[in-house]
Amino acid sequence: MALPFSPDVLRQVARLGGTWREVPTDASPLARVEALSFPKRLVSAEEVPYLHPAEVGLPDVEAFIALDAPLPDVPVALPCGVRWCGHEWQAGDITYPWDEGRGRDLPLVDLTADDAAVEELEKFRQLVGDPRASRAVLLTYSDGYPNYLFINADDPHPGDPAVWSTDHEGFFREMEATAPSLSDWLGRQLTDEELYPLLRD
Repeated sequence: MALPFSPDVLRQVARLGGTWREVPTDASPLARVEALSFPKRLVSAEEVPYLHPAEVGLPDVEAFIALDAPLPDVPVALPCGVRWCGHEWQAGDITYPWDEGRGRDLPLVDLTADDAAVEELEKFRQLVGDPRASRAVLLTYSDGYPNYLFINADDPHPGDPAVWSTDHEGFFREMEATAPSLSDWLGRQLTDEELYPLLRD
């Protein structure tokens, strides 16, 4: 058995109140991601102006004012029904007429398995700098920009992989040009003590 990610990553997980479990030494990238667990939605300072109360576990706008008590725990999970379908991730109540074998229940996509994803595959490989890369593991999904944060399943640094982002309108065709490491990305997420003052402003 082994740690799912590097000590730097796991220190940030602990800082945010998260936990992890050990994984087999040959665990897949998806299994390593699923070994992490957080008690609340992760929020960066850039997201705060766009947050809806429900996204941080608050029932209404007035609840923002009464922040003397801790925010209620909100389990972190992908929305029910996030799947790779056609050449895009879809979330929520999916009404798309699925082709047999298209839907994926797990947050993993192999772009070589989708005949329609030629452009996405080319852009993905170009940006991550690996002509053989084809698989992405979805880390989290949000209703704001960017919608999807993911890692290259074949990242050369599996202990602390880069976190890439793309929006629902562009998917892998339009990705942010730079990607922080997972430890750096987690380091930008706020603890309750850091979040509360920003919510009060």
